[in-house]
This record gives sequence, structure tokens and C-alpha cells, in this order.
Amino acid sequence: MGLFKSVAGFLERRIDTADIEAITGDIQERLSTKALAFHIAISYIADTISKCEIKRFCKGELVKDKFYYLFNYSPNVNENASQLKTKLIFKLFYDNEALMFENGGNLYVADSFIRERNPLKGDKFTDIALDDETKRFTKKASDVFYFTLDDGRLKQLIDGMLSDLSEMLKYSIETYKSSNSEKYKLTLDEVRTGDKEFNEKFEKVIKKQLEAFINNPKAVYPQFKGQDLTRITGDGGKTDSTDARNLTKEIFEEVAKATKMPVSMLYGNMTNAKEIISSYVTFRIDPLAKMIGEELTRKTSTMEEIQKGTYFDVDTTMVMHLDIFEIADSVDKLIGSSVYCADEIRTKLGEHPLKTDFSQQHWITLNYAKVEDALKGITNTEKGGGKSEE
Repeated sequence: MGLFKSVAGFLERRIDTADIEAITGDIQERLSTKALAFHIAISYIADTISKCEIKRFCKGELVKDKFYYLFNYSPNVNENASQLKTKLIFKLFYDNEALMFENGGNLYVADSFIRERNPLKGDKFTDIALDDETKRFTKKASDVFYFTLDDGRLKQLIDGMLSDLSEMLKYSIETYKSSNSEKYKLTLDEVRTGDKEFNEKFEKVIKKQLEAFINNPKAVYPQFKGQDLTRITGDGGKTDSTDARNLTKEIFEEVAKATKMPVSMLYGNMTNAKEIISSYVTFRIDPLAKMIGEELTRKTSTMEEIQKGTYFDVDTTMVMHLDIFEIADSVDKLIGSSVYCADEIRTKLGEHPLKTDFSQQHWITLNYAKVEDALKGITNTEKGGGKSEE
């Protein structure tokens, strides 16, 4: 749960209690609400994938070879594995495609590239660039890891889907500001209105005094003869920020649907966190992890090697925070049913494996038996073949 607490708290404050001024300003700032929602959704996904261990199996056995080191610790001299995975996810969702490639024994995610399609002979990727480096790379499809989403251009879809909502939000904020703003009327003596000297004095002194008086909660306005300052209340502040907040929530809901995220995660409502995260991992993270694992596998292994048990697995079982006291009974059953050995369970819990004979041994409780053995035991008892009671 710790993975999501900080963003959850931020969202709750942002949507439910923040003053409407947090999303006002110039037109671009107001229309950035959907960009904020989209960024938060992708941050969730990127943080989750960066937490997943990328495992490599050869002939069914976990191996910690060069690929394991690159994907889980140090892909290149400038990034750690979490940074590389995070960059991969952001590129994937913002651009609908991402390219990872190996160069000089290091792994990189390209900042830009050009894809030249060739359905029969295989695509070619040209102008592969990293940051502001002048060097450009050209690689065949078989030499890179290329990822794309099934959703089409997700960000474009969201932009189009939310354009009307953004205009409504803009209108709602403008209405709120207009209704709740303070206005004043300054009445001047008719003679002074045509006085050139007074007009210059008004621009330099009186106007400045008025601004200071209106903007300062504790201020005194010196009113001279021939001047009358009157506050205009307008609608009396009848319009509140409810409409704008509701539209903001609606934008977050649409982004959640498009990114296959639970809506309550983006709201920051984590009262039923276990169910929410379970749904999130099942429908958003697991399919993404499967797609990444398949691409890594097919670009590094032949068909014969895959058939013999060589593959990559993006392990999503470590996404949830585990309390060892809450799952003690489950641990006992997993070991007692021989599903996991003690070292495998310790690894799942984030503990170091003991690497001893007994910790790597699979155990099974004596309460378990084969069906045929259990039936034989019942038959023997019915025939009097069982042990007699003393």
C-alpha cells in the first residue's frame, strides 16, 4: 500500500478541498487538468512496473545472467533499472510506442526514432537518438525491443474525448471568478473628471491606493471631498466552485477509463485498497507485464529455446505490500502443500533466502494423500483391516 499513499493523499486534497484558484490562471493552465490526470495515471503504472523484478529462465530454471543484471540493477552507466523502466512506461503511454536497444553491452530507451515499416523483411529503425547526443543509431527490428500499445494513440484519444469537458471546465471557472470577484465604483466630482492634472494624479497615486486598499485585508482608504467609493457585490457570490470540481472529477474518470485504471485510485480514495489494487494489477499491470515479457523473450531466444523453457517473466507478485503477520496462515499452507519452499517464500516476502538444504527442500503435510491411497484406507477400514483401538 505504501506505493500509492503519497499520490493518493495529494489527489484527495487536489480534487476535494483545494480552492478553485489551484486550477485557474491563463488558458493553458486551466486546460492542463486532463494532462495532470493523465500524468498521475501513468506515474502509477510506471512506479508499479519499476517495482517488478524481471526474471530470466533458462530450461525452466531461474538464472541471474547479464540480462538479469541489466534489467534489475544497472542497465547503463547513467541510469538504474527503476529509472529505465519508468522512462520506458512514460514513452510508451505518451507516444504509444517505445524502443529499447542494446549498445556496447548497455541498455537504453530511445528518446526519439523513426520506424521504417517492412511487413515481409522486418522493420528498420533509423535516427535512434538519446537525449541531445549527436550520434544516431540505425538498427533492425530483430536487434531492438519495440513496444506499442493495443489501445491506439491513447493520448490522442484522451485529448479528443476530453476536449468538450475542458471547454466546460474553462467556462465554469470563468463564471465562478466573475461571480465571486469584488468590484468597486469610484464616483468623482464632475469638475475633476476633466482636470488633466487630476487625471495624472489619479494614474500615479489614487489608482495605486485603490489597488492596495482592495488587495489588503487590513487597509484604510483616504476618501477626499468629491470622491465616493462604493462596493458592488454583483450576484453576492451565489456561484461556488462545485461545478468546476465536478468537471475535474469527470475528467479524472474519463482518464481512468482510457488507461484501464480504477477510478478510485485517481481520486485517492483507497478505503478498500486491497480490492482496488487487485483490480488494477489484473486489468492494467498484468497485461502490460505479459507484453513486455513476450517482447524480451522473442528477441533473445529461438523457438527451440523457448520450447525448452527459456523465457523472461515480469513478476508482478511483489506489487502489493505484504504483512508477514497477516499472511502467516497462507505461508504455512503454501509450504505445507509443497507449492513453495521456504527460500521461495522468503524471497516473496523480501527476505534473503537461507540457501540451506532444509530451506530449499519442498515439504508436504501428512494430512495430504493421493485419492487412490485415501480410498484404499477407507476400504481396509470397512473390511476390518485398520488398526484396532486399544
